[in-house]
Amino acid sequence: MPYSDLRSYLEVLEKCGKLRRIRKEVDASWEIAAVCRQLFYKFQPKERPAIIFENPKGYGIPVAAGTAAASPEIYQIGMEANSLEEINQKWDHALENLIPPRIVKEASCKENILLGEKIDLSIFPVPTWTPGLDAGPYITSALVITKDPETGTYNIGTHRMMIKGKDVTGMHIGSAQDAARHIEWYEKQGKPAPVAIALGTDPSLCYVSTTRTHEHVDEFFLAGGLRGEPVDLVPCETIPLLVPATAEIILEGEIPAGTREMEGPFGEYTGYMSPSGMRRIFRIKCITFRNNPIYHAFISQMPPSESSCIRKIGNERIIFHTSSS
Repeated sequence: MPYSDLRSYLEVLEKCGKLRRIRKEVDASWEIAAVCRQLFYKFQPKERPAIIFENPKGYGIPVAAGTAAASPEIYQIGMEANSLEEINQKWDHALENLIPPRIVKEASCKENILLGEKIDLSIFPVPTWTPGLDAGPYITSALVITKDPETGTYNIGTHRMMIKGKDVTGMHIGSAQDAARHIEWYEKQGKPAPVAIALGTDPSLCYVSTTRTHEHVDEFFLAGGLRGEPVDLVPCETIPLLVPATAEIILEGEIPAGTREMEGPFGEYTGYMSPSGMRRIFRIKCITFRNNPIYHAFISQMPPSESSCIRKIGNERIIFHTSSS
């Protein structure tokens, strides 16, 4: 059976000895990043665990990191595979056997709904990942969901998001990304582009969001192929998009046409500081989240990292599959 959500997956990681819990209070402005970096300095890949910070200072929400790909072994557990070869086989099978999502009416991600003045990103313990160098706290595990306005095909991509205020973030999306093409379609018409962000999902969506597939592949269908079962989706409250029903946190909003603000710098997964620049912003119209949510993050900043590992495994297989087909 595929993992139904992040929580069921964390239970399996813990049973496999691949999850460590930190119960001491930690500061999200520097300490979470420091401890995560030590995972890669002090553990060889086969011993490296994912981690949960149960007590971020000033918050009642835990932070989970490294759960998707702190090591190839953890990626393997996320794929429900027994070997690298089986991971490759699952990617090949998913690319050839897409499974459409299932639309549901009720969803755990709707247990709490914040609108209007109640919208406030500061309730979540978003870490600062390169203390003293990053422009502020960054969401590193954003599954950015957009839809091709002409074909209806969904794209899921991971793009960094700088916290700018209680209801606005920066949105750094490269021009070659499918999401950029979707947003530009709206910009040319002078309209805001609807965008949703999912945080804390079952691992298949994390793997799909960090790989590059053909623009005509609906990535909810691809995630279904990886899982072997449909992804449950639910309509957003304020924008015409579907989102994962069991996500821990959903941000609904729009990218305004023609608006740019300063974003960055940010310590990227390449090991270099990405410079600041004028980039798009994301205005939040609604936040929904589960009771007792878990904030999920990818560990990035410099290789080796979770970001480098998760990109390497999936993209290698997609490139090989594309070139051999």
